[in-house]
This record gives sequence, structure tokens and C-alpha cells, in this order.
Amino acid sequence: MARGAKPATRRQRAVSKGGRPRIEGVARTRSGRMTKAEERRRAAAKQRDVRSVALEARKRQLGLAGKDAGHHDAPIVAWRWWKRGEVQEQHFFTAVALSSLYADYLKAIKSPGVATTGSGRKSKDVEGVDPAYIAWCNARRRAWLDVRRKLLNAGTLTLLAAQTVAIENKDRPALVGEFRVAMNIAGRAMSKTAR
Repeated sequence: MARGAKPATRRQRAVSKGGRPRIEGVARTRSGRMTKAEERRRAAAKQRDVRSVALEARKRQLGLAGKDAGHHDAPIVAWRWWKRGEVQEQHFFTAVALSSLYADYLKAIKSPGVATTGSGRKSKDVEGVDPAYIAWCNARRRAWLDVRRKLLNAGTLTLLAAQTVAIENKDRPALVGEFRVAMNIAGRAMSKTAR
């Protein structure tokens, strides 16, 4: 090949630029690509490596046993407290329900009353929004405000414990007792609104 001339073939271009070295000892097709089975095997091995690194990090950072580190609820503070025996199972499930109720509340306060034209102005008549959805939004608002009012009546520390642990998912060991009280109150309030 003359100096300054462009390489004609892909192989020549790869060689001239230095290219990436080929992985040796793998099954290849006639064109030189790795076979699909080999690619899948390598991808699965890489996925196993990523998962093991993540589980090791969870064990180290959250202080969990090997089996518990792989559980899908392991990142939830209330679940870890339940596994350690600091709270009861009902407190964990109430915390998950409270977090879901709060997410629904945030969705509901943004939904009805917003003009569908995209102007961003609030309007009293909501065109194009399903009345059943508006009713759901109103019910979610009332349910959250009812639970919040009951938690506030029990004391500001109770609301703080519910918000910090159940909604923000922050581990604050000093709030375990107040968290139990908050989840009992929230559980009773949510069971009454569900009827």
C-alpha cells in the first residue's frame, strides 16, 4: 500500500489503525464474528459478575446476610428493621402502603384542574379528563390528608418518623419507637379509608 493511500478492505483498515485485538479461543462464524452462543455466554458471565458485585456492596453497606442482600425489598429501611426484629411485619407492609399512598397523592395534586391545552393555567372545567380519574385523584388526596392529620395529632415526631422512614427511606435508628407508633396510626387510618 502506497503512502497516503486509503486501505481498501476492512481487514487492511483494522491492521493499519492498529485495531482492537481479537479475543482468542472462541467459536467463530465463517465471517469471523463470534457465534451467538458465545456472545450470550459472555454476556451471562458479565451479568453474574455485576450481580455479585452489587450483592457484595449491599452486604457491606446495609449490613445484611448473604441471602437477605439479594431480596428485592432489601433497600427498604422498614424491611431491614423487620428482619432485625426491631419492628413487626405489619409495620413494614404499612410503610410500603403509606409510601404508595403518598406517591398517589403527589400524582393526584398535579392532575385534575390542569388545562389540557398545555398552557399551564388551572381551570375549573377539565375537558378530556375521565371523571372516574378525577374521583380517584380526589379520593387519594382525602386519604393522604386524613392519614397526615392523624399522624400530626399524635405528635410532630410521629409524622417525622413516618415521613423519614416510610416515604424518604432514610435509616434513623432513633426513630424506631416513633415509627412503630406512626405505622399503627397510619394502618388504622388507611384501613378506615379503604372501606
